[in-house]
Amino acid sequence: MAIVEIRHELIAGYEVAIVETQTYLLLSAQSNPGAAPAAADEFAVRQRERIVVPDATLLFQYSALGFNSHKIHIDRTYARNVEGFPDLVVNGGLVTLLMTEFVANDLKALPVSFKTKHLAPLFCDRPIRLTAESVDGKLHVRALDDRGVVAAKMEVEVQ
Repeated sequence: MAIVEIRHELIAGYEVAIVETQTYLLLSAQSNPGAAPAAADEFAVRQRERIVVPDATLLFQYSALGFNSHKIHIDRTYARNVEGFPDLVVNGGLVTLLMTEFVANDLKALPVSFKTKHLAPLFCDRPIRLTAESVDGKLHVRALDDRGVVAAKMEVEVQ
């Protein structure tokens, strides 16, 4: 396993306007990518939820926008036969985008900042349940896979 952190800065004029840090967890070929984490990090009270089912077209379009040609996102045969995934893997950035859009569009909240942690892979053509609760003035958003396992968590500060 390797952990890779990539930092991007968008500079407007002479000042940093946006900082994005991406952390990738790279697994060895011997790992079992389809295995569920030990326990789902469920929470008690849900205020809102939405179901999203990403398909191969959405994965391809998102990958094309980011110039991401990794085959686990666009080549089903490769994802299954070479990497051992059950299907195409939903890009982590797309999951973050879906969660952010859920906050803005469904919850009608304006994100000021957010932190996202990806815990498990999500797969093409399988429902992703987005849920949210408010805790201490922050939104806690979760993306759960089709088995109810928390695949991503987002803590959002809103205006």
